[in-house]
Amino acid sequence: DSLPLLNTNDWSDQLSALMRTYEQTMNVGKDEDVEWSVVANGGMVPIALEIARRYMDVSENKESESSFFRAPLRNLVLSATPRAESLLKSQNVEKVRKSYKTLSGTVGRLFWWYSLSRSGAFIQNFSEKNLASKPENLGSSWTPKCLETAKAFGGKSRFSTFAFLAGSLNGGSANRLDVLKESSCDLRVDVITGGDRKMNPAKSWFWERRPKDDAKENIATPPVEKTSLVSLFEENGMDCKEITVGGRRMPAHEDSTGFAIALMELLEAV
Repeated sequence: DSLPLLNTNDWSDQLSALMRTYEQTMNVGKDEDVEWSVVANGGMVPIALEIARRYMDVSENKESESSFFRAPLRNLVLSATPRAESLLKSQNVEKVRKSYKTLSGTVGRLFWWYSLSRSGAFIQNFSEKNLASKPENLGSSWTPKCLETAKAFGGKSRFSTFAFLAGSLNGGSANRLDVLKESSCDLRVDVITGGDRKMNPAKSWFWERRPKDDAKENIATPPVEKTSLVSLFEENGMDCKEITVGGRRMPAHEDSTGFAIALMELLEAV
């Protein structure tokens, strides 16, 4: 309903409102039967987890349902998920606040100008290095669409981007995962993974500087994959199916056909 969206709760409020509006338009419960599935990629995974947490709390009468969607939430499909450690860690709220304040000033204006200059050359280069399995997977429309989105709504979306870069969606999901594990609601959580498992080297370099010795060591030592979100679910007795498709950090874009087939398989299994 409003911009900018600065944290997981803001994004979840917006998505919940959209779902509720759709239900009202379709007369859910009267003329139409609807079941919900939420699909989230990468850094947006905490939003899906928060939607699930709220749904379970509403179902168990722990939260008001006046502005929440009414139809049952059947499953979450999480794509290119963050490592479990990044979701479980506590969020340094003060650090996020300072980083966002820095990005909302001169530093952010310069970064935004640089990112959008030269027809988005920085966006293209960043995406090739950090997101896509192969540069050609991006296609010709990737960067133009990014530029179009960046300029939409008078450029207000840049503050959501700054909040994301500041780490507003990182960490703080331990309670959401606990609710998933403990709830009696019939909700599935499944995962679609890009087949290229290279660790994502992207860092929010605005506020973190790694010592040179550590950087050299990390370059020389092959990365070790941490405990996956799928493993975490399985260790806690949750049935979680994982399907591997093409791509890396954005398989829905890189391998749209494979992703669509995997998504339909997971939805039909519910």
